[in-house]
Amino acid sequence: MTDGAYLRFPSVRGDVVAFVAEDDVWLAPVSGGRAWRLTADRAPAASAQLSPDGSQVAFVSCREGAPDVHVAAVDGGPVRRLSHWASEYTKVIGWTGDGRVLAVSPAGQPFRSRTWAYALGLDGGPGERLPYGPVNAIAAGLKSDGDRRGAGQLRADVFLALLSGTLTTSEPPADSTCQPATEVPARRQRDWTGADDAVADVIAEAARDELTGLPTGLPRDIPGDPHGRHHDGLAVLITQAGERIADSLTELKGRWCTPSTDGGHGHAGYRVPAEMRRLVEYRDRRCCFPHCRRHVRRCDADHSVPYQRGGPTCPCNVSMLCRRHHRLKQTRGWRLQQLWPGVLLWIAPTGHWRITAPADRE
Repeated sequence: MTDGAYLRFPSVRGDVVAFVAEDDVWLAPVSGGRAWRLTADRAPAASAQLSPDGSQVAFVSCREGAPDVHVAAVDGGPVRRLSHWASEYTKVIGWTGDGRVLAVSPAGQPFRSRTWAYALGLDGGPGERLPYGPVNAIAAGLKSDGDRRGAGQLRADVFLALLSGTLTTSEPPADSTCQPATEVPARRQRDWTGADDAVADVIAEAARDELTGLPTGLPRDIPGDPHGRHHDGLAVLITQAGERIADSLTELKGRWCTPSTDGGHGHAGYRVPAEMRRLVEYRDRRCCFPHCRRHVRRCDADHSVPYQRGGPTCPCNVSMLCRRHHRLKQTRGWRLQQLWPGVLLWIAPTGHWRITAPADRE
């Protein structure tokens, strides 16, 4: 090879390095010297990965027209095709301990961001889709939490960590505002316990008692109605009562929430960090709309008070809503208040209301 060649996707095992250059896979000694072509396809290739024993190289190639996973022996021989996905976003990221090729691809998914993990045998069979969900989503969550690794490296690390059962982040969050103040005991985001459930249920029951005692049959226009005659006066009265209940719990809520160094609480940003989302999912269990059974894994993390209106990104202001009820909450006339973490007051335009708590979503 000539000097100045563009070498990509290096993979080192022992004293051999595999890489991609000039649309082919090459091998070379680690100590330096003459490199030689493993393939001569003159077709785009990428993500070469040597097997643990250094005898095989797996890579993505367009040698048959569409990008797919292929494997070839280091000592020479035919190139074998292992996948038939025809996806340009396919990537080889390593090998399993039992000699299968690890690859990620959005093949068969509605969106390219839904990248799934697969283990492909060298016999060219259909391969096994691993039960880890879209690893791209996990990597994106770690990235949003401040992990400094690149997106591609994160996907590979997530895949391998899931396979070995050791999924962790090796980098601390870059955003220091998530750290608790020294004068308040630190509360880790994942610490939602049975005691928290009990407190939420007691507060929900007390709020129900308070709202049940309100008068009915009010006129459509009452003082303080910000929307005028288009909304029932009872709905406004319920809203004002909910605000009073929430205000009375402000001090207690401040002790429960995770404080930040700037005097506020929660995460300094709109996107809900992955660790916080896990806590909210564990707490809410299902969509927080009354009687909705949609599992949290198929829900959106919604700010009860919109972020652009000053609502914090904190478990006390974030709840899980399915897409249908997320949109309903934004419909004119509907109101949603989170009186306490996990305790939500829904108010319909007619003035009807419901309070949901973690116990209601078992």
